[in-house]
Amino acid sequence: MITLIPPKAGIHTRRNPLSLRERARVRVTPQQPLEKPNQPPPVIPPKAGIQARGNPLSLRERARVRVSNQLPILALTTLITLTILTACASEDTPADSAPAPDANPAPNFDLTLYGNAEHEPGQRINLSQFEGDPVVINFWFPSCPPCVAEMPDFEKAYQAHKADGLRMIGVQLVGLDTAQDGQAFIEELGVNYMIGPDQQNGSGGQILMNYKISGFPTTVFLDADHNIVRTWTGALNHEKLEELIAEIL
Repeated sequence: MITLIPPKAGIHTRRNPLSLRERARVRVTPQQPLEKPNQPPPVIPPKAGIQARGNPLSLRERARVRVSNQLPILALTTLITLTILTACASEDTPADSAPAPDANPAPNFDLTLYGNAEHEPGQRINLSQFEGDPVVINFWFPSCPPCVAEMPDFEKAYQAHKADGLRMIGVQLVGLDTAQDGQAFIEELGVNYMIGPDQQNGSGGQILMNYKISGFPTTVFLDADHNIVRTWTGALNHEKLEELIAEIL
């Protein structure tokens, strides 16, 4: 910016040009940007998904952002849930009974038991320790209605045949329900045979995979040599359960 010193009295800028001395008195200062009064500072557009502090998202916009961020997780959870629920047969679904071929050894497994009237919580069992006894293994989970419907009949059959050496083991799928849900459920229902979650060495589902379980409930019947005699997918009533137990006693 150039600042002009006013000329002496009697000297006009146009008709009386500045003298050399007066011209020398002209001071030149570094140019500064002109400021426009009352002009707001420039607004830098925010990055995608980020709002400036002075312009916060509305509640509806925040909800849209949260939902869009959670869609992949929700889709995966829904897929897993639908897969499990599809595998859980209803009480009206025809059961699938498959006699096993001769000498089909049952996969061995460890199981940590829930506490009930006959077993201490945290008690650890291994299938091989019951060699010489017939075993019924029931795969279930608390949110499966037909699984819940048949459990009183399993408890009744267990109490009727445990003196004959029958072993009954319940293996809970952990996913839709937790191990804590399973413990609370058997306490409410009064289940006293061996039962626990499918969680071996910190990972879940290994027992189900070894037995190739694809539907719930599924019950596997082992003879005294722990060969798989029959696999039944679907709910069992008391009469049918007694019939199948008779095959392995």
